[in-house]
Amino acid sequence: MTTNRRAEPTVKKRWLNIEELTEEYGFSKSSQYQLRKSKQIPFSQIKASGKTDKNNGSVRYDRYLIDAWLEANSVDVEAQ
Repeated sequence: MTTNRRAEPTVKKRWLNIEELTEEYGFSKSSQYQLRKSKQIPFSQIKASGKTDKNNGSVRYDRYLIDAWLEANSVDVEAQ
């Protein structure tokens, strides 16, 4: 007997950490650092409580902003 189950859509989490961005989009950690440092990639930095050093905290990437950023920075290739 077969059942009529529908496949549940995969829900991807919106906020990605450094490792997850590497896994899903292929950006190396060093590339992410350089893009963040030059303010070329959208990201959020969560400050650790009581820390004043700007290098302390967790970096998160909004999947929607990364997708939009990639689309906005795409290069059109002419067909030959």
